Amino acid sequence: MKKALNIEVAGVCSLITVKNEDDFMLLNSMFGDFSSHAEPHFMMDILSEIESSLNMPEEDLVALHSDLEIGIRREGENKFKIFSQTGEMGEIDMKDGKCCFCGTPGFLFTSFYRTCFQIFLLKQKGFLLHACGVISDGRGYIFTGPSGSGKSTIASLSKGRRVLSDESVCIKRRNGSYYLHPAPFDKWEMGSAKLEAIFFPRRGGEVEFVKVLPAKASLNILPNLVNSFFNGEIGGELISVIADVSSLVSAYEMYFPLEALIWDKIKGLEER
Repeated sequence: MKKALNIEVAGVCSLITVKNEDDFMLLNSMFGDFSSHAEPHFMMDILSEIESSLNMPEEDLVALHSDLEIGIRREGENKFKIFSQTGEMGEIDMKDGKCCFCGTPGFLFTSFYRTCFQIFLLKQKGFLLHACGVISDGRGYIFTGPSGSGKSTIASLSKGRRVLSDESVCIKRRNGSYYLHPAPFDKWEMGSAKLEAIFFPRRGGEVEFVKVLPAKASLNILPNLVNSFFNGEIGGELISVIADVSSLVSAYEMYFPLEALIWDKIKGLEER
């Protein structure tokens, strides 16, 4: 008998079903903090046995995420197949809101679920971003950049505030504004807040903020997207959402030294 877990991340709900108790317990340990009773936007069935051994196709891929070695091939207007280097991982049916994963919960499943979630999140004008996400005084802040840019350092400088993650967060539009949400893949704390500012951290001798225009902010955000599929319709929608958030939320390059009192400076920035 199948067991099911209904989870909600950034307002996107998914019902995940598995065939055995061990897989359900593993799934619950991964996503239990996000359990929900809301109506699912998509359903995902995990098949315990791999039912396909197709190799990743050399042609007809609409997207490829090289870090995770995941490829997407369009199978129709609303259907996609997801591949890893070892074979077919599963498929997505956008029209019916159904996904199927071939395997058991683990690293590949997390990559597959992240890919499916990102596609359905995008339909609600949202995306996953490599960033340190912090809520301070009820306001949301993100610090995004490549590895080594200072995301973890900023998390350590944010004691006493709610740090959602130093690795990845969800950003989604709601009621004309963008909100910061935790992602289950790298979650530290739970919480949600209206996004107040976007920072691109840089190491410097003193804390300094340089205002970034929307076009440059978009270009700075794009390389830090999680599962950044830029080809075709998916890529066009994603770039449109990035441009939208960049036009609505103030963005800054933030130069800072280690052990800096950044939050006093950020508060002062808001009061200008």
